[in-house]
Amino acid sequence: MEQQYDKTNYEIEPSQSGAFALFVPLYLVILAFFILLNSISDENQKKKEEAISSIEESFSSGSGRTDLENKALFFSFSQIVTTYFDDVEKELKSAYKPDEFNVERKGYKMRIKIPLRKVFEKDSANIIEFQKSLFNRLVKTISLDRRGVDVKINIKVDSQGFSLLDNKDAFEIDKERSTNIVQEFLDNNFEKKHITAGITFNNEEYLIIETNVKKSDNFVEELLDK
Repeated sequence: MEQQYDKTNYEIEPSQSGAFALFVPLYLVILAFFILLNSISDENQKKKEEAISSIEESFSSGSGRTDLENKALFFSFSQIVTTYFDDVEKELKSAYKPDEFNVERKGYKMRIKIPLRKVFEKDSANIIEFQKSLFNRLVKTISLDRRGVDVKINIKVDSQGFSLLDNKDAFEIDKERSTNIVQEFLDNNFEKKHITAGITFNNEEYLIIETNVKKSDNFVEELLDK
């Protein structure tokens, strides 16, 4: 018996074949793009890991720093300072109304100004805690390589003030000229080997906190995101 075949002609409509012809190369282009993107990402990750390894080796060997300090070196200097300033502003906003304080920021400098009448409406314990929070965070965050970072902080309280200059090897306080609040703050919140403090006088009617963070010439230039 002769085998019968279906002789029906199956044809793809022109509109369907055109769409299919467009879809295939478009799909291939998109696929190629993601493969390329993934390849670039892998290469960047590899370079970053190599950079971390190189920096870790150069800073760990014979540096005398702790693991925490070595890890801190892996963050961008500007990122550290910016994050610290952002946190300070958040704390101010949680403690004071918008019309009760003023913040000026420029580069690595920050100036906070709060009317004293607003400051001393709070109890003194809260003032100490507020200052402790600000400055302890900065000292700990930029614990980095202290030979490469110079942190200068000026605080003015009532008719007296004091300044702090980050210094490993000295600690000086004129106790006779300092107020109780200043002395208590210094005694409770700073390691003596890290701080130099001197008392200055002013007639401001505000609490003014000025922070200036400067990167010294020997600070590591090539950090993770450089």
